[in-house]
Amino acid sequence: MVEGIVKKPFHLDDGVHNGTITELEERTDPYNYLDVVIEMADGRRLKVGYPNNIMTESKLGKLLTRFGATLKEGENIQMDAWLCGKQCTFQSITEDKFYKVIGESLKPFVVEETVK
Repeated sequence: MVEGIVKKPFHLDDGVHNGTITELEERTDPYNYLDVVIEMADGRRLKVGYPNNIMTESKLGKLLTRFGATLKEGENIQMDAWLCGKQCTFQSITEDKFYKVIGESLKPFVVEETVK
């Protein structure tokens, strides 16, 4: 007998959200991807995937650059040091009843100072 638990649907309103990057997960099936896990203030965890290919012009390379990394050809980079534990902001949209985090929108959360 095969069993499963019926879960409550996860809904995320379209728009801009904040969270903290808590971990990175590598996967190889069907392709090499790096999933960035974001935890929101209410405890919900989201994932956004990037092809695991680090170049200055790749999506993952641009993400690392947005978080302050300097990419030098041929050098190893510790991605978790640049991303994990960092507060972030991102945009989501709904596609076919499911949320999608826009990978290009993930960036460091910056508190803007008020002008006196």
